[in-house]
Amino acid sequence: MRILLYPFALLYGLAIFVRNFLFDKRIIKTITFRTPVILVGNLTTGGTGKTPCVEHIIQILRQGHHLAVISRGYKRKTKGFIIGNENHSWKDIGDEPLQIATKFPDVTVAVDGKRKRGINKLLHSSHPPDCIIMDDGFQHRKVKAGLSILLTDYSHPYSDDLLLPVGNLREHISNRRRADIIIVTKSPSVRSPISDKILIKKLKPLNNQLVFFSYLKFGPLTPLHHNSGTKKACQQSNTIVLFSGIANPSSLQQHLQDRCSNLITLTFPDHHPFSTKDIAKVLSVFNDQFTKNKILVTTEKDYHRMKDQDFFGDLIKYPVFYIPVFVGFHTNYRGLEFDQVIREYVNTDK
Repeated sequence: MRILLYPFALLYGLAIFVRNFLFDKRIIKTITFRTPVILVGNLTTGGTGKTPCVEHIIQILRQGHHLAVISRGYKRKTKGFIIGNENHSWKDIGDEPLQIATKFPDVTVAVDGKRKRGINKLLHSSHPPDCIIMDDGFQHRKVKAGLSILLTDYSHPYSDDLLLPVGNLREHISNRRRADIIIVTKSPSVRSPISDKILIKKLKPLNNQLVFFSYLKFGPLTPLHHNSGTKKACQQSNTIVLFSGIANPSSLQQHLQDRCSNLITLTFPDHHPFSTKDIAKVLSVFNDQFTKNKILVTTEKDYHRMKDQDFFGDLIKYPVFYIPVFVGFHTNYRGLEFDQVIREYVNTDK
């Protein structure tokens, strides 16, 4: 199949090369903003952990700053510029912006397919932000961010990937040079310095690029519905049925395997809009497990796609939980802390 798709990858790569060449030579103009703009993106199609990284940056800066997040709102059913809040649905603004807006009501969360227009609208609003985080914006080159962060998965680094549609790369790995920071995400919490050096060599960072290693931290299981049986079920469970629509659930699977004796996993495509039929399938698998000590687990992002659906009320009969995800950072090999670099950029740029 890869051989058959390779000519299409060559055509795709040529088109992306021409586009980037036009930007690099300033034939297509870019815009910079006086307000600090932090870009979080990747070279691949997804699954590197952008949302937890964005949320971590929010946690770093939210004290003392009026922050805004601008996203395209992937798979939303609306168009144009929208400022989201927790009362919107994922169909209005997308599941990831909805998650951020719900968790951080003090942060302005906006969606717009045209990031330049969206940022201009934010900066000309009645309460303009003093820092903007641009989610999944590495390929949106009409805006030049003041600080560009490129994510790559520890288990599937961009150096081992191929261009679409053969692989998952949106553009050639040489374009990593546009990043100021490279974050290797989902790395083990305990690692070998030798393995780090080998991976850094494969990533080929420039001398001016900082490389950080981050790892995932999982929060406590949170019940979808608060009733008397959920806490007890969570404590006594030895069977977990995990269902999720995320790009790469492997880290979550590994985490849950450590807290149960029997893990059943049902995977759906990334950003999957769950239907009544999907949930019926999930519940059927759950009911087929011959034990009383069992629970259902999904991700926080999936929860936000389900909570306004007609079938959501039916789940109250079941012990269903979602699990929050956070990131932790190791000190950079040059002795720098990620949080320190972010604060210094925003405070120096003010």
